[in-house]
Amino acid sequence: MAFEGIFKAQFDSSVNKALTTGVKGAFVEGCTYGVASGLIYLAEALLFYVGAVLIARGLYTYLQMVEVLNLVVFSVTIGSQLMAFSK
Repeated sequence: MAFEGIFKAQFDSSVNKALTTGVKGAFVEGCTYGVASGLIYLAEALLFYVGAVLIARGLYTYLQMVEVLNLVVFSVTIGSQLMAFSK
C-alpha cells in the first residue's frame, strides 16, 4: 500500500515522543519519591536527637518521647503517602 510508509513514520515519531516524555516523567517521579521517603527518615532522626537531649536534661520521660515520636512519624508517613496518591 502507498500509505504504509506514512503510517510507519507517524508511528515512529509518536513512539519517540512517548519515550522522551516517559523518561522525563520517570526522573521527576523518582526524585519526588526519594524526597518524600527522605523526609520520613529526616523527621525520625531529628526527633530521636531532640528526644535524647530532652530525656538527658530530665524534661521528658522516655514514654513521652516515644508518644511524640509515634505521632509525628505516623503523620509524616501518612502525608507522604497522600502526596504519592494525589498525582
